[in-house]
Amino acid sequence: MTPTSWRTWWHNHRVHERTHGTKHMVHPAVGPMTIRYEALALPGDDDETLFIYTTDPGSSSHDNLRLLALWATQQLYAPTTGPSKAAPAQVEDSPTRSPGSA
Repeated sequence: MTPTSWRTWWHNHRVHERTHGTKHMVHPAVGPMTIRYEALALPGDDDETLFIYTTDPGSSSHDNLRLLALWATQQLYAPTTGPSKAAPAQVEDSPTRSPGSA
């Protein structure tokens, strides 16, 4: 792609704002999780968005998220002997699109 065609493409590119969808994560401490999210615009403040993340009760994702909360609490209050060895979670977005959206 030439610089001119890139500029033309980028100028015409329309970004789809994701307001809900699913994230698939693999955390090194607790394993895989599938988490649904919903983004809510706050009335009167265009710069703020509230994100709500949920898992299905009783699912392995729910159990892993609770385990992650316990693990994080233990890391917070554990004696510090150096940096944490856990790598960041890998995240894959799977947006839920409404009919007719691109």
